[in-house]
Amino acid sequence: MGFLTHGTHEASTRVTGQDGSVVLHVTRLAGGARILVGCPEGYLTRDELAEVMIRVVEEPTLGANLPTLWDFRGHDFSRYSPSEFRSHAFLMRRFPERIGVKRGYLVDSGVGYGTLRMFQGTVSGFNFEQQDMLMVSYSADELISWLCN
Repeated sequence: MGFLTHGTHEASTRVTGQDGSVVLHVTRLAGGARILVGCPEGYLTRDELAEVMIRVVEEPTLGANLPTLWDFRGHDFSRYSPSEFRSHAFLMRRFPERIGVKRGYLVDSGVGYGTLRMFQGTVSGFNFEQQDMLMVSYSADELISWLCN
């Protein structure tokens, strides 16, 4: 699991579940743009992931409307069944404040790429978000450029 070294961290919090956690931080990039970065570690249940999203929406230092980069590098997807991970997409409809916010998913494995493309397909297929608001990539630079434009 690697944290982005781009920019300066402005705010940070950790949401902890029974077998995992997510570190959330706001990063100001060199050009002045701000993004929210989420770094999941370990296993999170659907309810624990909902707690993460509640924090994103309600925590004033984070900002529900910030473009978001989810850093899944080094993440172990083997603890999730495909249907379980896909069911996480259904949480998106609980947070209308996030509709229209760009989300990038940074991966470093074929399993991660495939899992998050399946997630992207579920999100767009059920009209929780437009597919062009979500991007999966192996490149942090590509995602940051896309999130900021």
